[in-house]
Amino acid sequence: MNDLMIDLETLSTQPDAAMISIGACFFDPTTGQIGDTFHQHIELSDSPRFGHISVDTVKWWLNQTKPAQEAVTKAKTTLPLDQALLSLHAFITKTTTMHKVKPWGNGSRFDLVILRNAFHRHRMTNIWQYWNERDTRTLVDMVERKTGTNTAKTTTFQGLKHDALADAIHQAKYISKAYSLISANQEQAA
Repeated sequence: MNDLMIDLETLSTQPDAAMISIGACFFDPTTGQIGDTFHQHIELSDSPRFGHISVDTVKWWLNQTKPAQEAVTKAKTTLPLDQALLSLHAFITKTTTMHKVKPWGNGSRFDLVILRNAFHRHRMTNIWQYWNERDTRTLVDMVERKTGTNTAKTTTFQGLKHDALADAIHQAKYISKAYSLISANQEQAA
């Protein structure tokens, strides 16, 4: 598998946002199969040193469910940001090469941009090719225009919302559902 869904939990929406957790899963968009997964919480003490913190985003977190807040604040295993980035890199290269991986993010200006900036701030330049980056929102919008179905809204969420890994798996599932709708639509047109 080369498709990798990535989701971040952050303390800002800026391109240099402080990350508090990274979730990722390999998936096959043609079958919906979920492959290996990655979930890493980042030491909260690294947040102010390595990223922007927004008062609005912190207020947003304070309005989330207690389990979502505790998943971040009471994580059993945390790493400094640089070690979390190295772990993500190792996770990716265990399955594919950095040149072949197709990372997906929820929006063209959020997860992948923040992660790419963090890699560069830590002088880690051997990451994926920018032309392999994929955007869930664009695909979901195009499928909705063609079929009338918004797969992001019609795919049942399983797990804890705002948990980076649960969000990544959910996004992979609705991208696979979107792909399935495109395929079915093409078969009907033929």
